[in-house]
Amino acid sequence: RRRAAIILGEIGDVSVVDQLLLLLEDESPDVQHAAVDALGQLKDTKADKVLISHLSTHDPTLRSSIIMALGSIRSVNAVGPLLALLDTEK
Repeated sequence: RRRAAIILGEIGDVSVVDQLLLLLEDESPDVQHAAVDALGQLKDTKADKVLISHLSTHDPTLRSSIIMALGSIRSVNAVGPLLALLDTEK
C-alpha cells in the first residue's frame, strides 16, 4: 500500500485523491506518510480539509508531512490552523 501511494503521487492523476485520503486512516504509519506525500505532490485543494483535520495527530513526523503537503497545495484554508499550531508548538 505504501509503494502504491508513492507511485500514485508520482503519476500525478488527481482522480486518485479520494483513495489517497482513505489511506490516512491506514494502520501503518508508513502508508499514512506515503499518502500525505502523494497528496502534496498532486496539489489538489480537494485534499486540504481532510489534511487539516489530521493536523492534530500525535505523530510529529506525520504532522510535519501534513504541513508540507498543505504548503505544496497552497491551501488558504490551512492558514488559520497553521497559525494556531505556532501557538501550541512551543
